[in-house]
Amino acid sequence: MQFRDFATKNRTVLTLVVCIVISLLSLAFSSQSFVLRPKEVGLSVFSLIQSGIYQVGSFVSRTVASVKELGELRRNYAILLDRVKQYEGIQNDITELRQENSRLKTILDFSQQFSFKNIPAQIIGKDPGNIFSTIMINKGSADGVRANMPVVAVQDGVQGLVGKIESVGIKTAMVLPLYDHLTYVAARLQRSRYEGLVNGGGDSSVTMQWVEKTAAKYLQTGDLVITSGMNSIYPKGIRIGYVSSISARPSDTSLQLEIKPIIDFAKLEYVFVIAEQPPPVEPVTTVETVKPAEAAGVQEQNAAPQPNVPAPHTEPPPEAPGTGQVRPGG
Repeated sequence: MQFRDFATKNRTVLTLVVCIVISLLSLAFSSQSFVLRPKEVGLSVFSLIQSGIYQVGSFVSRTVASVKELGELRRNYAILLDRVKQYEGIQNDITELRQENSRLKTILDFSQQFSFKNIPAQIIGKDPGNIFSTIMINKGSADGVRANMPVVAVQDGVQGLVGKIESVGIKTAMVLPLYDHLTYVAARLQRSRYEGLVNGGGDSSVTMQWVEKTAAKYLQTGDLVITSGMNSIYPKGIRIGYVSSISARPSDTSLQLEIKPIIDFAKLEYVFVIAEQPPPVEPVTTVETVKPAEAAGVQEQNAAPQPNVPAPHTEPPPEAPGTGQVRPGG
């Protein structure tokens, strides 16, 4: 049992010893005579040992080279991985720049299409503790921004009301958003033309109040609400939002409409400050002015009696003799 365990554990060594013994016996014995040649036996043993040493050394060399190559491959892999991450970052930057360029192009196009003078601005600050607080933009009094100027924005190709300028610095300004409880906007339902007052709820809610109760049968959810422009700093026709619900208590004399704003303030990046509204178009009437002296002369001329002038008498032309026809004048 012990020999079997030894043989199992040292199978390689025993195999090598058996090979050496067989080689020695093959060299020592001859078919003609049994002659033992020590020199040849020693040479054979040395050759076997040298071959074994060479194989072991070659294996060790290959193993060391493989380990070095593996380390080099790992370093190259790490370098390539870093480069891939850099390229991904560059690709993301390029994509972001393209999107930014597209947004700026859209903003420029809308800025040029506005019927009123406007000042494009970028949002540079919000209160992280209160997303419904005022908004800071990067334009101020040095750029022509003044308090109470209306602010609009464009999202998905649609223009909508943002709020108004609350306070102004030299290079920055604060915008009071539509949903603030201090914001009041004279508004109108675009389809039914009923009017009301839009007011922020201090959070994300916006309501339209003081709508006539009799208008309930003409209203429906999804109706567009726009600015009416009546006694307001906001120009007429700016989109505010869509009606999301209609409610009224029996004792109320007016309706209250919940409004979903056109502008998604969570995604707002750029705005337009309306610096100057177009003047109202009035009908042109031509008034002819007459000096007092000329007017008196005209009145006297009209009042003076006109003399009776007899009409001129015209005799008929003479007839030709014997023919009864009128003879040509002569």
